[in-house]
Amino acid sequence: PSLRVDVPDRRRRYHVPLETLPKSFGDALRAYRQALTGDILDHDLRAKPIKPVSADHKIASLHRLASAAVASGGSPSAPS
Repeated sequence: PSLRVDVPDRRRRYHVPLETLPKSFGDALRAYRQALTGDILDHDLRAKPIKPVSADHKIASLHRLASAAVASGGSPSAPS
Protein backbone atom coordinates (compact mmCIF):
# COMPACT_ATOMS: atom_id res chain seq x y z
CA PRO A 1 0.00 0.00 0.00
CA SER A 2 1.13 3.50 -0.73
CA LEU A 3 -0.42 4.91 2.45
CA ARG A 4 0.94 3.81 5.79
CA VAL A 5 -0.96 4.65 8.99
CA ASP A 6 0.51 4.29 12.47
CA VAL A 7 -1.99 3.05 15.00
CA PRO A 8 -1.27 3.75 18.67
CA ASP A 9 -0.96 0.72 20.90
CA ARG A 10 -3.62 1.16 23.59
CA ARG A 11 -3.35 -2.31 25.09
CA ARG A 12 -2.83 -2.41 28.82
CA ARG A 13 0.21 -4.51 29.54
CA TYR A 14 0.68 -6.19 32.90
CA HIS A 15 4.36 -6.86 32.73
CA VAL A 16 6.90 -5.72 35.26
CA PRO A 17 10.57 -6.48 34.63
CA LEU A 18 11.61 -9.80 36.10
CA GLU A 19 14.34 -7.94 38.00
CA THR A 20 11.56 -6.10 39.92
CA LEU A 21 10.29 -9.38 41.34
CA PRO A 22 12.20 -11.37 43.97
CA LYS A 23 15.31 -13.16 42.70
CA SER A 24 13.87 -16.41 44.04
CA PHE A 25 10.86 -16.01 41.70
CA GLY A 26 13.14 -15.67 38.67
CA ASP A 27 15.19 -18.63 39.85
CA ALA A 28 12.03 -20.71 40.27
CA LEU A 29 10.84 -19.79 36.75
CA ARG A 30 14.17 -20.82 35.25
CA ALA A 31 14.18 -24.11 37.18
CA TYR A 32 10.56 -24.79 36.16
CA ARG A 33 11.40 -24.15 32.50
CA GLN A 34 14.34 -26.53 32.74
CA ALA A 35 12.09 -29.17 34.32
CA LEU A 36 9.49 -28.70 31.56
CA THR A 37 11.96 -29.03 28.71
CA GLY A 38 14.15 -31.71 30.38
CA ASP A 39 16.37 -34.16 28.55
CA ILE A 40 14.28 -36.47 26.38
CA LEU A 41 16.85 -39.25 26.92
CA ASP A 42 16.57 -39.07 30.71
CA HIS A 43 14.47 -42.09 31.70
CA ASP A 44 14.00 -40.78 35.25
CA LEU A 45 11.87 -37.83 34.15
CA ARG A 46 8.45 -37.64 35.76
CA ALA A 47 6.81 -36.29 32.61
CA LYS A 48 7.55 -36.12 28.91
CA PRO A 49 9.48 -32.92 28.06
CA ILE A 50 7.65 -30.22 26.14
CA LYS A 51 8.96 -28.03 23.33
CA PRO A 52 10.96 -24.99 24.44
CA VAL A 53 8.46 -22.63 22.80
CA SER A 54 5.64 -24.20 24.84
CA ALA A 55 7.69 -23.85 28.01
CA ASP A 56 8.35 -20.19 27.15
CA HIS A 57 4.58 -19.61 26.85
CA LYS A 58 4.00 -21.17 30.28
CA ILE A 59 6.78 -19.08 31.83
CA ALA A 60 5.43 -15.90 30.20
CA SER A 61 1.96 -16.66 31.60
CA LEU A 62 3.36 -17.05 35.12
CA HIS A 63 5.34 -13.83 34.73
CA ARG A 64 2.19 -11.99 33.58
CA LEU A 65 0.27 -13.41 36.53
CA ALA A 66 2.89 -12.13 38.97
CA SER A 67 2.97 -8.78 37.15
CA ALA A 68 -0.81 -8.45 37.36
CA ALA A 69 -0.63 -9.11 41.11
CA VAL A 70 1.89 -6.28 41.44
CA ALA A 71 -0.20 -3.99 39.19
CA SER A 72 -3.24 -4.59 41.40
CA GLY A 73 -1.40 -3.39 44.48
CA GLY A 74 0.57 -6.43 45.56
CA SER A 75 4.14 -6.09 46.72
CA PRO A 76 6.85 -7.30 44.34
CA SER A 77 8.94 -8.41 47.29
CA ALA A 78 8.83 -11.93 48.63
CA PRO A 79 6.27 -12.50 51.38
CA SER A 80 7.76 -12.45 54.85
